[in-house]
Amino acid sequence: MFYSNSVDSPNLFVIEPSNPARSSTEDLCQLIVSSTTDLWRKLHGCGAVLFRDFDIKTPEDFEKVALSLLPTKLAKQYPGGAPRKKLTERVWTSTSFSSYMPIPAHTELSYFPNIQPSYIFFYCWKSPEWGGQTPIIDMGSVLKDLPASLVDKCRQKAMVYSMLSTEKPQRFFDIRLFQWPWFRKSKTWSKTFDSDNPDFVEKKCLATGQQIKWLEAPGKDLIVETKAQSIIQHPITAEEVWAGFSPLFHIWGMAIEALFVTLHQRTLRSFVVLFLLWLVTVIQQIFICMCNLWNYIFKDKLNLPSWFPGNRKILDVCFEDGTSLRPCEVFWIIKAYWKNTTIFNWRDGDVLLLDNKRIGHQRLPFKGNRRDICTAFAK
Repeated sequence: MFYSNSVDSPNLFVIEPSNPARSSTEDLCQLIVSSTTDLWRKLHGCGAVLFRDFDIKTPEDFEKVALSLLPTKLAKQYPGGAPRKKLTERVWTSTSFSSYMPIPAHTELSYFPNIQPSYIFFYCWKSPEWGGQTPIIDMGSVLKDLPASLVDKCRQKAMVYSMLSTEKPQRFFDIRLFQWPWFRKSKTWSKTFDSDNPDFVEKKCLATGQQIKWLEAPGKDLIVETKAQSIIQHPITAEEVWAGFSPLFHIWGMAIEALFVTLHQRTLRSFVVLFLLWLVTVIQQIFICMCNLWNYIFKDKLNLPSWFPGNRKILDVCFEDGTSLRPCEVFWIIKAYWKNTTIFNWRDGDVLLLDNKRIGHQRLPFKGNRRDICTAFAK
């Protein structure tokens, strides 16, 4: 086996087989076991390691590879709320999102610091016909490229993230649920927590530092809030890094991300998506202003129904003192993400390992019938 620099990036270390006859799943597992110390050194030095041109054919093969490096640390339950399908005991699909929609950059579960995985594996089961890359982002460099005013604010105040999980699947007029030609249904809290017992959900949330609020009564719709620092120290290297704020939590995040995606891909479809996302976001913002005005006038005397556009947001973020993150600040963050991004094309059988405390990731829109990317998480 030999180390390759086939991807030109200081943040991505590529390992390829020198002999095609020694490229099986078992060969890769043996390589990992015999080179574990060196692999960890490379990972913490670069942030990402890509195993390329090995004969990894199924999610089961991928699970074996991940277990060879972290035999006792792979998660058996995904702790987040993103829509995923479980494929094996420790392997899930990547986030299910429409092919024409971007997923903004983030570190996995940065908004749940107590349960955030330290490492994340990706496996390309079937590469897309076009696009669909998983760009990686150096969060140490992102911090250096953010405006000093925003960095100072984030040092002084943590961010508070809130997520709405419903009792039953519901459609909301929310940009995060947009799926042409309308909006997809919300994820229920029973699916998110893999339990229909409200007491179990409460105990699980409180044990991991999350605050919960049942709307109307226990077992109804649920809001989960968590507080997280935006700037952290890497637990191994002690480097100060940006924690990986996800723009998806901000109402303007998707529209701003689509702008950068359009400038990168420059396709007719990306321009159409950009227009639609900005249109929907502007309409939602207008509805939110209407709801705020209604609540200011009528206080708690006359409440709008939950289905009214703008009355509820599936995701939200603010600073701990209640002040909002301004759209221009979200723009600065996304701009810094794109400035420090490494983009490579997937090949069938690729296995990517990320240091989730230092390297973020995103997903670009793609074309084709399939894009099968699998994931595994390690704490």
